[in-house]
Amino acid sequence: MPTSDRPLVAHDERDTGPAVPQVELLSRAPGPATVREPLRQAARFRLFAVVFTLVLVGGSLWNFTRPAQYRATATVLIEVPEGIGFTAGTLGADPQNVAVQGRILLAQDLLADTLARALSIDPGLSALDPDGLRRLLDVQPTAGTNLVELSAVGPAPAQLAVLVNAWIEAYLARRQTQIEGDVGAVQARLQEEYDRLDAQKREKAAALDRYRQEHSIDTMEQAGNQAPARLDALTKDLNTARADEVKAQSQLTALDEAIARGEQVVPPAEQGAVQQMEQEAAKRRADLAVLSQRYTKVYLDSEPSLKELPGELARLEARIKEQLTKGQNYLRSGLTRELDRARRQTRLLEQQLGVQRSEASRFTARFARYETLKQDLARVDEQHRDLEKRLLEVKTKAPARYAQVKVVEPAFAPRRPFQPDYWRDFLYNLVAAGVTALLAILLLEFLTRRERSQEEQQPVTGVRVFAPQPTAQALTEPAVDQAFAARRAPEALDADEVRRLPGAIERELLAAEVRALTELADPATRQLIGLLLSGLTPRECADLDETDIDLAGGQVRVPGDGRVLALSPALAALLAGHQPVPLWSGDPAAGGAPGLMARIGLLAHDAGLSHPAEVDAAALRHTYICYLVRQGARLTEIERIIGRLPAAELARYGVYSPAGAAKPLGQVALDYPGFADRS
Repeated sequence: MPTSDRPLVAHDERDTGPAVPQVELLSRAPGPATVREPLRQAARFRLFAVVFTLVLVGGSLWNFTRPAQYRATATVLIEVPEGIGFTAGTLGADPQNVAVQGRILLAQDLLADTLARALSIDPGLSALDPDGLRRLLDVQPTAGTNLVELSAVGPAPAQLAVLVNAWIEAYLARRQTQIEGDVGAVQARLQEEYDRLDAQKREKAAALDRYRQEHSIDTMEQAGNQAPARLDALTKDLNTARADEVKAQSQLTALDEAIARGEQVVPPAEQGAVQQMEQEAAKRRADLAVLSQRYTKVYLDSEPSLKELPGELARLEARIKEQLTKGQNYLRSGLTRELDRARRQTRLLEQQLGVQRSEASRFTARFARYETLKQDLARVDEQHRDLEKRLLEVKTKAPARYAQVKVVEPAFAPRRPFQPDYWRDFLYNLVAAGVTALLAILLLEFLTRRERSQEEQQPVTGVRVFAPQPTAQALTEPAVDQAFAARRAPEALDADEVRRLPGAIERELLAAEVRALTELADPATRQLIGLLLSGLTPRECADLDETDIDLAGGQVRVPGDGRVLALSPALAALLAGHQPVPLWSGDPAAGGAPGLMARIGLLAHDAGLSHPAEVDAAALRHTYICYLVRQGARLTEIERIIGRLPAAELARYGVYSPAGAAKPLGQVALDYPGFADRS
C-alpha cells in the first residue's frame, strides 16, 4: 500500500481480453498548521521600492554630509634594552614596553607640554585643551617590531603636522629629564646601601675574630680543634676496650663449654707432659690386657712382678687427672682476670667519654655559632661586592640602557583626506538598502500568514486505478464474473477471488504494517518473515535447513537454484540467537514453515491491519519486490535476489519503478527497513 502526494489519476488501459481495475491506495502527509497569504506582485514591488528609497536617501545624506578628515603621522623607534634597577626589556620586539611608552605619550602633563610647544609655532591652536588634544592623537605600535606610529586626525592638515612634531619634542624632552632624575636617584640609593653594607661588614669581621679567640677555635674546620679530636680518640679507645671485653668473655665461655663436654684443656706449656703420661697409661693398659688374656686372674694376683701393674696404672691415671684439673683452673683464672681488666677499662673509658661528649657538645654549639657568624660575614661581603659592581654599572651605563627613542620619520602636512571614503560607503549603503527592503517584504509576509483550519491539516487518502495486461495464467483460469463482481461490495470478495481477477497482484504492505507483524510474531515466525523479506519464496523457506545457512559469513544458500543471499544484521542475530537454525526445522510436528505461514494472517488480524485475509507469505514477498523496484532496481537484475519469475509477471512491477534510468543492485539497499528496525 504505497504512499504518494500525487493527485488521483485514473488509467484506462484496454486490450482484447477482459480486465478488472487494480486499486492502489494513495495518501498525503498532514499539512502545516499555518500558511502565508500571498501578496500581489505589484504590492511587493511598491514595498521594496519605498523601503529601498528611504534607506538609500537617508544613508546618502548622512554619508555625503560628513566632513573630510586628514591624518598626519610620524614614526619613532623605541628600543628598550635590559636594564638594572629600572624599567627595561630585551632587545628586539618588546610589545609590553612599547605599550608602556604608548601610555606615557598620552599622559596629561605631556599633552599640556605639547600644547605649549605647538602654540609657540601656530597660535591658531589656542582653542584646544589637553582633553581635546587627546581625542585627536593616537598611538599605534607596529606588530612584531618596536616601531610606533604617532598620528593626529582632524580637519586642518597644516595644524596636524605641527601637533605631531611638538608631541615628539615634548616626549623626548620629558624622557631626558626622567633619565637624569632616575639615574641620580638610583645612584644615591645604591651609594647609601653601599656605605651601610661596608660598615656592617667591618663590624661582623671584628665580632667573628673576638668570638674565635674567646672559645679557643684554632682552625676553620671543626675536626681540627682539641675537643672534637679528644672525643674521636676516646671513642676509638672505648671501641677497642669493648672488643677486648667481648673477646675475653667469648674465650672464657668457650673454655667452660669445653670443660663441660669433658675435653682435655691444659696450658700449652703442659700439653707435652700430659700427652706423654697418656701414652704411658695407654701402653700399660695394653700390656695388662694382653696379660689378662694369657694368664688367669689368680696367677696374676699371685705373681709379684705382675700384681703391681694395676696399681701403677691407677696411680698414673690419677696423676693425669690431677694435671688436667690444674691446667683447667690455671686457664680459667687467667681468662677471668683478663675479662675483669677489660671490663674495668671499658667503664673508665665510658666515664671519660661521657665527660668529653658534654665538652664536645658545648664546643659544637660554639662552633656552629662561629660558622653562622662566618656565613653572615660572607653574605654581607658578597652583597657589598655586588653592590659595588652595580653602582659602577649605573654610573657608566645607566643612561644608555634606558628606552632609546629614534625619530624614523617626522610628520608632514597631509594633502588628501584619509576618511571618509564616500563612494565606498555609498556602495555599502546601497547594499544595506536592498537587504533592508527584502527583510521588510519577508517580515510582512510573516506577519500576514493565517492559521489553517483543522480540516485542511488532516491527511488525504485517495486511490489510483489501473488495469494492467492479464497474464497467461489469468487467461486460462476461470475468471470472476466482472458484472457480478461490479455489483458486489469490495468486502464481499474473498482473497482467492481477488487474486483470480484479471491483472490482480498481491497486496503490498506498509513498513509500519511489517513492524506490527514482527512485534507480535514469535521467534520462529520472525525468522520466516525475515527470510521472505530477504528474497526467498515460501517454497524455498520450507525447504531450508541448517546446512544452507552460514551464520559466520552472514549468508544463506537458497535450496533449488543455489543463489546466495546476504543476511541483514537483524536477521543474522535472530537466527544466531535460537537453535536449531531455522527454528521450524527442529519441530516437524508443528507443521514446519507451512504452519508458520498460515499464522501470518492471524498476526495481521491481531495487529489490527485492514483486510487481514490478504496478508500472507506471498504478500510479504511481493512487498519486498516492490521495495527493491521502488528504489529504482533494474528488473533484469532483481532475479538474482528474488529468484526466477515469468517475464510477464516481472513486467507488471514496472509501474512501481521511479522515473529515470534504473540502478544496478550494488546501488540499492537490500535490507528491508520495516524488519531491520524492530528485530
